Amino acid sequence: MLGIFFTLSIALVEKFFFDVINKSTNPNIIIVYKSIVSTFFMYICFILFGNFINFFNDLSFYILIAIEFLVIFYSKYLFYLFKHRFVYISYALFSSIYLTPLISYFYKDWFGFSNNIKFIFEDFTHLFIFSLTLFIMNSIYFLHKLKSNKEKNSTPLSFFELFLLIIFGFFMANAIYFSVSMIQKYDPFSLYSVIFIFHIIIFGIIGIYKRESFKLNSFQILTLPSVIIALLLSIFGAKLLAVEFFAVFKRLGSLYAGYFFDYKNNTNYKFDTLEIIMLLTITFFVLSIYILF
Repeated sequence: MLGIFFTLSIALVEKFFFDVINKSTNPNIIIVYKSIVSTFFMYICFILFGNFINFFNDLSFYILIAIEFLVIFYSKYLFYLFKHRFVYISYALFSSIYLTPLISYFYKDWFGFSNNIKFIFEDFTHLFIFSLTLFIMNSIYFLHKLKSNKEKNSTPLSFFELFLLIIFGFFMANAIYFSVSMIQKYDPFSLYSVIFIFHIIIFGIIGIYKRESFKLNSFQILTLPSVIIALLLSIFGAKLLAVEFFAVFKRLGSLYAGYFFDYKNNTNYKFDTLEIIMLLTITFFVLSIYILF
């Protein structure tokens, strides 16, 4: 149960930090500073607690780096494309809760993760039923959300836009799968101290190209340690949960975090009772599978 708590909590910290980034004029430079703090912290943890296992010869390491940057830049493009139709992006993002179990079933032997934490369904039929149930629940939830926000999302999707969203869901499922699987297989501190160096280089180049300021205000500086909390929660959650459950609870956590910050920023915010009931239904369904099996 600790793994579930850690994973659900990640979204609260990430939501807070990314709100700071989105409201800034130098988002890439803030990510650089975040990555510097993270690299330093991961390196200290590695010295104190780490046990280095060489991951440089593992193809999955390079896939993880590539998919992380692909997701970052692809999501920026989608947010630009769907400026006033974010509910579509949210639906694509949450498709990872039913796609991750499916890709995990096929990937575990292909990429050498067969010794990682096992999901409960070894039989594909039962696994498919589990994913299909999540797909139906997820679709009902977002169809209602789309209907209740029809004025903001009145423009119908084109076939090309639908294709882009499907690809995004597949990318997100792969990003979760490879990050969690690599954390379970290797020492997470050495792994992410290297990955964050790539973040520093890439986002540093982008920030310099866009002539973003390297100066942070006092509030932005104070928020930097929050990434350490998010990192620790991610590592502990990934170490304790099968990747399929990690994917589900992380996405559910981001939904709950969204409601929390909506209410925090607007005390007159009105919760949609049916939305909350459907979200709780999904949560209790997954919890029951996790606990009973």
